[in-house]
Amino acid sequence: MIKMTDSEIKSLMDPSNDPISEAIMQLNKQQQMNQMLGTLRTTTPPDEKLRKIIYSVLHLLDETFNKFDWLPAYNKISDNNFITNILKKKLEVISHEAVKKVRNWTSEIDEKQIAQKSEICLIFLRWCKAVCLFKECERKAAPSKRKLNELKNKLENLQNKEDEFNLKKDKCDKTLEEFKKKLDRNISSTQAQKSEQERSGSLIANARVIKEIKEEFQGRWTSMIESTNQTLSKLIGDSLIISTVLAFEGDLTSEQSKALNAKLI
Repeated sequence: MIKMTDSEIKSLMDPSNDPISEAIMQLNKQQQMNQMLGTLRTTTPPDEKLRKIIYSVLHLLDETFNKFDWLPAYNKISDNNFITNILKKKLEVISHEAVKKVRNWTSEIDEKQIAQKSEICLIFLRWCKAVCLFKECERKAAPSKRKLNELKNKLENLQNKEDEFNLKKDKCDKTLEEFKKKLDRNISSTQAQKSEQERSGSLIANARVIKEIKEEFQGRWTSMIESTNQTLSKLIGDSLIISTVLAFEGDLTSEQSKALNAKLI
């Protein structure tokens, strides 16, 4: 495992002392860098520490370059696009195995000694160390990054579920509104039927009362008619009796009538 020193961590945490930005700023001075590279663009190999720095840079650019052989290294740094390749290198694709190798190669190299020998190699050394710091931070941040991605995925899932819930809610609200309208129509219809039933009940009750009154008057008048008919049926006989009595008794006094009745009876 690659470990960072306290000074490296402090340097990395200080926004005003960004090693990657500083190294890239120096590399951006391409014309000056190419002039500095001129001292290394020779078939005669420099000393071991300078070679290690060059090998480290080349290994970070291309991990297949892993032999301490100066002639292939010379061909690489002689390319006019060498500095451009360093600037365009995507640090994300550099493996931690490559970083570990470079850190082992450069861990014992003193910047002060390199500064006295080659300014361009000092810049390359700082770039290599900055890349190592970046990859170490990337490695340590990987779990947090994974958790962040998991949280993002969960958040997206929650948002999708919320969207689905809102769609279902809108559908339920629409269904509820339709049901409410239907219920209101049913209530209105029920109230109308109830009112109609109440009116029908009132008419039925009135008809019943009328029928009862009719039956009562019909029974009363029927009884009166029968009584009257009986009286009329006896009227002729009663008249004959009275006529007979008047005919026999004539204009008699009460005493004479009593005497006559007694004889007749």
